[in-house]
Amino acid sequence: MPRSRAIFEKVCGVAERSLGCSFALDYHAASDEGVFEPEVLAARARREQASTASFLEATRKLHTLADFHAWLFQTHLCYAVARQGEFGVQAADDVDAKALASY
Repeated sequence: MPRSRAIFEKVCGVAERSLGCSFALDYHAASDEGVFEPEVLAARARREQASTASFLEATRKLHTLADFHAWLFQTHLCYAVARQGEFGVQAADDVDAKALASY
């Protein structure tokens, strides 16, 4: 939930500044209880925390929807068409195997 919240708050914040509107969002997290073994959940939590920090740093200087759009579709690995050849290619030790088990 923290990463989803950070993303929505960033997008809504730039939309509010760009469009002059406001959003009221509520966040409701689902329970992870019993879904995975505790060590898998802990590894996933660490990965999510790192991903949240990475997102916040990458988008820190984006203040308009145009800025966010350009970053998302030119830079972000999952959405940048020019980077499609990189998707799914990473060193095996880049991702904790226990975290991968949660996907």
